[in-house]
Amino acid sequence: GGHSNTDHIITRSGCPRLDRQAEWRRGLKRRTKAMVPESRGQDRWDSTTKIKGSRRRRIKGDASAPPEPPPSGYVTFVGQMTCKIRHDRPNERHNQVKVIGEISSLWKSGLSAAERGHYDKFATEAQTEYRRLFDEYKATGSYRDTSQFLRLGSSTEDTAQKQRREAIRKGASSTSSRGPWVRRDPAQRNALERELCGYDTVIFPQRPAEVDQPDWETKREEASKKRGSGKTTTKGKGKKRRVKL
Repeated sequence: GGHSNTDHIITRSGCPRLDRQAEWRRGLKRRTKAMVPESRGQDRWDSTTKIKGSRRRRIKGDASAPPEPPPSGYVTFVGQMTCKIRHDRPNERHNQVKVIGEISSLWKSGLSAAERGHYDKFATEAQTEYRRLFDEYKATGSYRDTSQFLRLGSSTEDTAQKQRREAIRKGASSTSSRGPWVRRDPAQRNALERELCGYDTVIFPQRPAEVDQPDWETKREEASKKRGSGKTTTKGKGKKRRVKL
């Protein structure tokens, strides 16, 4: 929670009961200040001011701020390939951990240096433009749409409403802008980006309807069937023993 230079000082009255009450009030004041960042001035947890030698601060999300693009070329590639894999496997349960392994192997051995360079350049230019837009947003409270990059499924896309309706119909857990980033200029897109732009939707449900049951429910039902496959017999003085068939 942090504290100021003087709120750790307690004036002793000589009465243990009053001194203890003063300590409680100080602790309550500190907790209140930690829960209300606005009252902490420059020491706010969501402050954008970077202090040399300090730990990185988490910035509180702002829905009206410009969306932040992927920080690296690899993350950009992961987002695009995840969308492609989910589109190509509509009837399979999605497991992001396994998919990340496949994409990492493809990134290391399936792409040439020039192809990886395309994504590295993509991320560098996108981050440069994002910082410019964010500075404009902080100064004016608004910003112009990015002129070089586009997030598929976002509010800046013409088919956004159609995609949100389709996502809701399919039972997607979220209809937020979670699509991959691509370049606005079709001439600068690679083959994968052109393919993604041709999809009807880039927002997919967590699992298809036919396998809507979670894994833990399936395992519980299988365990129940195994326990129920035994036959209970009575032997001795009222003791029961389960015999497997």
